[in-house]
Amino acid sequence: MSDSVIFTNINESINIVEGESILRFTQSPDTIVFQAPAVSEVSFVDNEPKIVFVTTVETAAGGGGGTALPPELKTVTLNFSLAANQGVDLTATIKSVYSFVALSSTQPDIRIRAYNSVAARAADVSRSHTTMASTSLGLVFEGLTATGYLSMNWAPSPTGYTVDESDNVPLRLDNIATTTSVGSVTLYYYA
Repeated sequence: MSDSVIFTNINESINIVEGESILRFTQSPDTIVFQAPAVSEVSFVDNEPKIVFVTTVETAAGGGGGTALPPELKTVTLNFSLAANQGVDLTATIKSVYSFVALSSTQPDIRIRAYNSVAARAADVSRSHTTMASTSLGLVFEGLTATGYLSMNWAPSPTGYTVDESDNVPLRLDNIATTTSVGSVTLYYYA
């Protein structure tokens, strides 16, 4: 079943209740805003805005009743062998937009950083782990592991993007220990 709504006045707002669904429409001189739990369409008839909404939802094959599946948790593992106070630039193929939710390391005293561009990483490479980062730097997150603290979970999660819109996320690993460290860091993310 579908219904049509035609606004007659500027700055008009209406709510339509149909079954359990509430559909909200607002019109101002420049915009039309509509919120609907179903497929909606905006068109103009005789220079008047007309909004058509559908109160039934079609389900695609395998759609599970129209409910979207949550995104899949993914991982990327970075293996390293770093001398004392040595670092390495790395790139992880993730996606151009992503959210990190956790990390784990096999070794303490590892500093992990993610950036939105290679230029941001290059500008920050010499910053000490005891110095606060600039807010305009392009740093997505920075984590430090320690004895007894080899993993961390983030909530809210650091969400980043790549400036060049590629799937390559610039990373930096540093061994801040006084001895050589060999191990791995695993990043958990949604993309």
